[in-house]
Amino acid sequence: MRNNKNYRNAFIRITKENIAKVDNVELGVKQGDTVIFEKSQILETLDEWAHRKKDMKYYLIEHDADEDNIHYHIVIEFGKTSQSRFSTLKKQFPYGSIERCKYGVKNCVRYLVHADQPEKYQYSWDEIETNAPTKLESYKIPGRYAMDLKLKLITDKIISGEIREYEIPKLVEPEVYVRYAQKIKNALDYRQRKVLLDTKRSVSVIVLQGKPGVGKSTMARAFAQSKGKSICFSSSSNDIVQDYAGEDILVLDDFDHRAFKIEDFMKLTDPHNNSSIKSRYRNKLFVGDTIIIATNVPITSWYLRENQRHRSALFRRITSVFDFGELTSELTVDYTVNSIREFDENDPISGITEHVVVLVPESRGTFDLKKYIDAHETEKRKEQIISELKNL
Repeated sequence: MRNNKNYRNAFIRITKENIAKVDNVELGVKQGDTVIFEKSQILETLDEWAHRKKDMKYYLIEHDADEDNIHYHIVIEFGKTSQSRFSTLKKQFPYGSIERCKYGVKNCVRYLVHADQPEKYQYSWDEIETNAPTKLESYKIPGRYAMDLKLKLITDKIISGEIREYEIPKLVEPEVYVRYAQKIKNALDYRQRKVLLDTKRSVSVIVLQGKPGVGKSTMARAFAQSKGKSICFSSSSNDIVQDYAGEDILVLDDFDHRAFKIEDFMKLTDPHNNSSIKSRYRNKLFVGDTIIIATNVPITSWYLRENQRHRSALFRRITSVFDFGELTSELTVDYTVNSIREFDENDPISGITEHVVVLVPESRGTFDLKKYIDAHETEKRKEQIISELKNL
């Protein structure tokens, strides 16, 4: 019988409010009575017991996130000379659910704060009452079982789409990523293959065109902030999607159409079909909903030497073109919102004998950069650096 077996460790759960199932003369409790335990009572019991069993260590926490289900967890670690029988444990904690630490003391102690269960309420390590603070510090470092558990949770969420690549640095601990980097990358690749099977998507493509410094990039960032969406700014290098990591909005900043083949551009901007884009280390798949193209070169001069059918197909994917004017001294800029219209020699109405792309204004607006930038920030930074250098 288990009452005759020694316990080297124990994991105990005690509910704050309990209904007595039988009379307990020792506690002065009758059947049907409500028995309430406070954390201070349990801590007093543990302290008294540990005083008698010199090498016994305990860890106690109160879980009170759910007011309707307040309970306590206790982990007891017995030494070689202080092992305890089940009957003794039950006598100390008559209303406790008692079992051995199935996956080791460390994992049970980590469970007290839900360290390896990020989906549960996270308690602070400071909330644990213990007579072994040094040992507790060592338990804060995740073990192999805990790391394997976290990896399973992370990869499952990557594959389901709950975690995107750009979120990994803030959601995955360094030690977990370093140990399992390849498995995490494999999960990302699997997620991409899974998404490719779904050929339907909905993407808006917006072009912001105008001279450098008129606020195109600032408007893109402000748009993302207003929507609470993640954003990635890509450089105008040959590998235009190298830095993309699953954000909602991709901004092709300082876009130069000459650095990007029209076939690849059409794949990226396809509003309905998923397809991967060639990248240096591994192909990338755009999984967001908005692509913003910030360019100094007017869209009407893009891909002039390309196949006209491809060029027309690309233009049909552009939702709108924002054409920025000059930046005023008050840091405001007027713009027009345009649609694209094409004329060619087969258009008998226009009478135009060559293919022409024009922007047709639909509305106007003003963008105020002062709401988003500090016009004197560069000058302030310059003064700060000079001051710091002078004080060396």
